[in-house]
Amino acid sequence: MSPATVARLAFHASSRPVTVTMSGGITQFHAHEGAADAFDRADRALYAAKREGRNRCMLP
Repeated sequence: MSPATVARLAFHASSRPVTVTMSGGITQFHAHEGAADAFDRADRALYAAKREGRNRCMLP
């Protein structure tokens, strides 16, 4: 599901509409590295997505 699709969904809290957005960082796991390296790269991509205006997924 894309960030734009999530933003268009009808979420409600206490009978009131709530806008929900999502940002994500996506990366590949390389065989020569540990999990911490991949998570660090994904985390950096997530914060880049937030800096770029949120509601998007970014690659490192």
